[in-house]
Amino acid sequence: MLKSTEWLLETIGGIIMNLKKDENAKKLIWLDEKKAAEHLSLSVWTLRGWRRLGKIITKRGTETPPPYYRRGGKIFYRADELDDWLMQGAQ
Repeated sequence: MLKSTEWLLETIGGIIMNLKKDENAKKLIWLDEKKAAEHLSLSVWTLRGWRRLGKIITKRGTETPPPYYRRGGKIFYRADELDDWLMQGAQ
């Protein structure tokens, strides 16, 4: 009986740890315009220009800039979306 109780406690403990990992993975990291530019290794002016034009003109053609959010007159970007945007451009 003791072994099955220990097994049950270990299993529940493992499930709880996995849930905690999932909760951490879902946390969104919001970056202001300056931090987003640093994250992309760009100047703030370049990022603003892309946003205002609504497109990026490259040697490969026209691409869309990374998604952004406006809140209280300020611009914010999600770090995960910036990373996804970078990965799409790398393909």
